[in-house]
Amino acid sequence: MKKYIFMAAAAMAALSSCSENEMIENVISGNETAKQPLVFTATMEGAPQTRATFDNMFKCAAWEVNDQISINGNTFFAGTAGTSTTFTAPSSQEVRPEYVHSYSDGFDGESPEMLVDEEGTDTKWCACANDYYYHKNTNDTWDIVVKTAAPSKLQAIKLWNGNDTWNDLQDRRWKNVKVWGWTSSTWYEDASDWEEIKTFQNLDLACDPEDLFAGTLEVNATKEYEYYKVEILDNEGGDIIQMSDMKFVYESNSGGGQALSMDDAPFHAYFPASLYDGTTATLPDNITEDWADGRFNMPMYAESATTDLQFKNLCGVLKITVKSDDIANVRSIKVSSSNHATSGAFTINAEGAAVLYNPTDASKTVNVTYTTPVETSAEGKVFYVAIPAQTYQDLKIMISDGVNDKFMVTKSGTDIVVERNKIYSIDFGGNYEATLYRGTKSATIGGGDVDVPWVQLWADGPKFAAYNVGVTDANPASYGGYYTWGGTIDKDPARSYYRDGNTLPEEYDTATQLWGSNWRMPSKDELQGLLDNCDVEKAVKIGSHIGTRFTGKGAYSDYSLFLPAAGYGQGSYILDDYTNDQDNWDGHYWSNFMEDGWYSSWSLIQSKETIVIAGLGQDLGLSVRAVVKE
Repeated sequence: MKKYIFMAAAAMAALSSCSENEMIENVISGNETAKQPLVFTATMEGAPQTRATFDNMFKCAAWEVNDQISINGNTFFAGTAGTSTTFTAPSSQEVRPEYVHSYSDGFDGESPEMLVDEEGTDTKWCACANDYYYHKNTNDTWDIVVKTAAPSKLQAIKLWNGNDTWNDLQDRRWKNVKVWGWTSSTWYEDASDWEEIKTFQNLDLACDPEDLFAGTLEVNATKEYEYYKVEILDNEGGDIIQMSDMKFVYESNSGGGQALSMDDAPFHAYFPASLYDGTTATLPDNITEDWADGRFNMPMYAESATTDLQFKNLCGVLKITVKSDDIANVRSIKVSSSNHATSGAFTINAEGAAVLYNPTDASKTVNVTYTTPVETSAEGKVFYVAIPAQTYQDLKIMISDGVNDKFMVTKSGTDIVVERNKIYSIDFGGNYEATLYRGTKSATIGGGDVDVPWVQLWADGPKFAAYNVGVTDANPASYGGYYTWGGTIDKDPARSYYRDGNTLPEEYDTATQLWGSNWRMPSKDELQGLLDNCDVEKAVKIGSHIGTRFTGKGAYSDYSLFLPAAGYGQGSYILDDYTNDQDNWDGHYWSNFMEDGWYSSWSLIQSKETIVIAGLGQDLGLSVRAVVKE
């Protein structure tokens, strides 16, 4: 491995200053006063001449409108772009959502459009399931999907009853409800990764004969979504459900709220707001960003006894240049060190630098994932990653396109000293090694050849496919098919025809038959290896699906496998699917090995309570996660 010496670019200039902004008070009567909402004036470290080291359009150089900072645990929004701006507290706005779609057809004249009637008069949505029990067993719930005018944080949903709901037809009231969020530029029907925000159970909605107001569902979304889905799981009873009106309460960035007063001084402010949860300040280990010419959020902090906030950069910055000869697309960049953490909870020293509470915990790394893979060029694309200011023996930089990984270890003749507010240039080109623990293997899916990603999680371990057999969208969280042991037809209620012997031959191996000769079902020992050789994290959610994440150790600690809890099949029915029941979820994965005795074979079973290797009846429909046949 070659040696590389960091070159520190020019540090940003000193802070500029602002005049004091005293709190405004209005006299009501006598000595009583009413405090006005606080407006903070905030200045960012750096002057225009040195800021060009980054670029004038970078977030680390200038705020953008509606950027968020956390002040004493309260969120404030930027009013303008630039190195100096004002921040105001959010206020709420109550609007009827823009109608998009309903999964349940309303009666004539009572369609979902009635819920977003501009005047709010004579509104009513009433839907009926032709066969209530079929409707419930197939998870075909009553769903309303609404679109916001712009991506917004949903605070609450206000509901009004129908005229007859408060009187003699109270069984039509909503009882159990889920709220989901999703943001995409594509038509909503293509969405497969709705994110669950909140579940409401056993609602006791009001029956007010005056204004029909039923109650408020406090959603309190922590991120902005463009689409929201209100999923009514149950009503009070019967096969008809209705609501006469609904309004959404959004968090508005226009200001007007009074989140703080001068009595709350001194003010401790963090950018981005996600650094501080109201109790602990943390440099996150996983960051998702939109890439635009290297743009990123530079962690900053300010402390003041007045409403003037003068922000200083908390970290140093790695400026990493990646060329297309090295990797064509960059999906993520991970930075770690053999002797120091690169993320974690921190305090702030006298110089304004983030000081980690556990600086020697090398398992704490920082991974930046880009929402869309970034295409590199022959000249090179520049990526910025902020890391704590401390002394490192080395820095390992792993760059991935989502399937293949390449990494380099940067070293110098002496320790690498990263200082606050300085930039360090690294040329990734040619200075890397390719990983041996992840790749692709061809499979025949849907009549065509598909390169299926695989991952290896321990030495001499199998290469597990990234998703289940039967999956058609290449999504690791998708369920795929439900196959009897030795079967190849999804949800086939017939028993497996093969019960003789210990290991399934190729002609009965589900993976081999459906994906081709490059793949097979895992052995019992290989499934057991997931429990013995990996860090196991239960109840992990990807989109709306829950499951278990298995992460390798040591040299394999950068790699993981997700097994969704898809439930299991019994005949043509699917049981214990998380999307049907969030409390009673499980997932079952066949091995190719038979348990002692007839009609039972070994499988990996995951549930809310445990993960074990156990025998199950061969006539059940389980998931199959293939491994590469070598």
